[in-house]
Order: sequence, then C-alpha cells, then structure tokens
Amino acid sequence: MYEKEYEDHDLVFCQPNGKPIHPDAPSSWFPEFVERIRLPKLNFHCLRHTHASLMLKAGADMKVVSVRLGHSSIRITYDLYSHLIPGVEDAILNQYGKLF
Repeated sequence: MYEKEYEDHDLVFCQPNGKPIHPDAPSSWFPEFVERIRLPKLNFHCLRHTHASLMLKAGADMKVVSVRLGHSSIRITYDLYSHLIPGVEDAILNQYGKLF
C-alpha cells in the first residue's frame, strides 16, 4: 500500500508510510494496549526504564546508555541507574576496606 511512499527512518513507532509520529502518541494508546493484552498496569515510560536497567545489568557502559536515552549528561543517567551496575557496591566496599 505505501511501498513507493514509505520512508524508512529506522523508527520503532511510525505512521504507516514510515514518517515519524508525535512523540506523545505511544503514551496515549499504550494503557489501553496493556489492558487489552492483560499485562499489569504500567505506562509507556516503564519500557524505557526497563530497557536502561537491562542494558546496565548486562554490563553496558553508562555513557552508551546515557546517549541511547538522550540524557543531556551522563550524570543524569548515573544518578538514576547507578544502583543497577553489577558489583559496583562490592567494588567500592573492597576499595574502602583496603584503606584500613
């Protein structure tokens, strides 16, 4: 139907012709979608947080996650997600213990 007019912008959510949709559009239809497929009640932003959390737990670099999320500073990402970095607390406690 849209083959000739389709514009590939490498988007997850787009219009049928491939063009971008308004950024708030998924948030408007997501609650009804979640209810229809009988998932626990959650908002669209939960997917973003889950994605970042899983990346960090898998060992992704904080800077990579920050860029991917579009944060203006790695500090924002660090403040929100540093507790998810595997072993970060153990490493800090080990370093602290070596001081004594």
